[in-house]
Amino acid sequence: MINFKTHKSLDKVLKKLSKSDSSLFYKVLAALDDIRCNPLVGCLKKGDLLGVRCKDIYHSGTNYEMAYILEENNDGEIEIIIFLLVGSHENFYNELKRLI
Repeated sequence: MINFKTHKSLDKVLKKLSKSDSSLFYKVLAALDDIRCNPLVGCLKKGDLLGVRCKDIYHSGTNYEMAYILEENNDGEIEIIIFLLVGSHENFYNELKRLI
Protein backbone atom coordinates (compact mmCIF):
# COMPACT_ATOMS: atom_id res chain seq x y z
CA MET A 1 0.00 0.00 0.00
CA ILE A 2 1.00 3.57 -0.63
CA ASN A 3 1.97 5.90 2.22
CA PHE A 4 -0.45 8.66 3.15
CA LYS A 5 -0.91 11.84 5.17
CA THR A 6 -4.11 13.37 6.48
CA HIS A 7 -4.91 17.06 6.55
CA LYS A 8 -5.84 18.50 9.94
CA SER A 9 -9.40 19.16 8.72
CA LEU A 10 -9.85 15.45 8.03
CA ASP A 11 -8.39 14.60 11.44
CA LYS A 12 -11.06 16.78 13.09
CA VAL A 13 -13.87 15.13 11.13
CA LEU A 14 -12.59 11.64 11.92
CA LYS A 15 -12.38 12.47 15.62
CA LYS A 16 -16.00 13.69 15.61
CA LEU A 17 -17.21 10.67 13.63
CA SER A 18 -15.49 8.20 15.94
CA LYS A 19 -17.59 9.54 18.81
CA SER A 20 -20.88 10.30 17.05
CA ASP A 21 -21.37 7.81 14.18
CA SER A 22 -19.19 4.73 14.38
CA SER A 23 -20.70 3.00 11.33
CA LEU A 24 -19.90 5.99 9.09
CA PHE A 25 -16.47 6.22 10.73
CA TYR A 26 -15.71 2.61 9.70
CA LYS A 27 -16.99 3.24 6.17
CA VAL A 28 -14.61 6.20 5.91
CA LEU A 29 -11.71 4.04 7.15
CA ALA A 30 -12.64 1.36 4.59
CA ALA A 31 -12.62 4.03 1.86
CA LEU A 32 -9.15 5.14 3.02
CA ASP A 33 -7.92 1.57 2.61
CA ASP A 34 -9.59 1.24 -0.81
CA ILE A 35 -7.88 4.40 -2.02
CA ARG A 36 -4.51 3.29 -0.65
CA CYS A 37 -4.87 0.00 -2.58
CA ASN A 38 -6.11 1.67 -5.77
CA PRO A 39 -5.37 5.43 -5.73
CA LEU A 40 -7.03 6.06 -9.10
CA VAL A 41 -10.44 4.87 -7.86
CA GLY A 42 -11.74 8.41 -7.24
CA CYS A 43 -13.09 10.81 -9.86
CA LEU A 44 -10.60 13.43 -11.02
CA LYS A 45 -12.08 16.92 -10.62
CA LYS A 46 -11.84 19.81 -13.08
CA GLY A 47 -11.66 23.59 -12.89
CA ASP A 48 -10.81 25.07 -9.49
CA LEU A 49 -10.25 21.59 -8.07
CA LEU A 50 -7.94 20.31 -10.80
CA GLY A 51 -5.71 17.57 -9.42
CA VAL A 52 -8.11 16.63 -6.62
CA ARG A 53 -9.80 13.24 -6.66
CA CYS A 54 -13.03 12.41 -4.84
CA LYS A 55 -14.53 9.09 -3.83
CA ASP A 56 -18.19 8.62 -2.97
CA ILE A 57 -19.22 7.02 0.32
CA TYR A 58 -22.89 6.17 0.81
CA HIS A 59 -24.33 5.94 4.31
CA SER A 60 -27.97 5.94 5.46
CA GLY A 61 -29.22 7.40 2.18
CA THR A 62 -26.71 10.24 2.21
CA ASN A 63 -23.83 10.74 -0.21
CA TYR A 64 -20.51 11.64 1.43
CA GLU A 65 -17.38 12.64 -0.47
CA MET A 66 -13.74 11.99 0.37
CA ALA A 67 -11.20 14.31 -1.29
CA TYR A 68 -7.55 13.47 -1.78
CA ILE A 69 -4.49 14.44 -3.82
CA LEU A 70 -1.85 12.14 -5.30
CA GLU A 71 1.77 13.25 -5.20
CA GLU A 72 4.06 11.62 -7.74
CA ASN A 73 7.82 11.33 -7.95
CA ASN A 74 9.88 12.29 -11.02
CA ASP A 75 9.18 8.91 -12.64
CA GLY A 76 5.41 9.45 -12.45
CA GLU A 77 4.93 6.85 -9.73
CA ILE A 78 2.55 7.70 -6.90
CA GLU A 79 4.64 8.45 -3.84
CA ILE A 80 2.10 9.62 -1.28
CA ILE A 81 -1.64 10.22 -0.93
CA ILE A 82 -2.80 13.31 0.94
CA PHE A 83 -6.34 12.91 2.27
CA LEU A 84 -7.93 16.34 2.57
CA LEU A 85 -11.53 16.19 3.67
CA VAL A 86 -14.62 14.04 4.08
CA GLY A 87 -18.16 15.34 4.38
CA SER A 88 -21.69 15.27 3.04
CA HIS A 89 -22.13 16.42 -0.53
CA GLU A 90 -23.93 19.59 0.62
CA ASN A 91 -21.40 22.48 0.62
CA PHE A 92 -18.54 19.96 0.38
CA TYR A 93 -16.92 21.51 -2.67
CA ASN A 94 -17.14 25.06 -1.29
CA GLU A 95 -15.41 23.91 1.89
CA LEU A 96 -12.82 22.03 -0.17
CA LYS A 97 -12.06 25.13 -2.26
CA ARG A 98 -11.48 27.13 0.94
CA LEU A 99 -9.15 24.39 2.17
CA ILE A 100 -7.03 24.39 -0.98
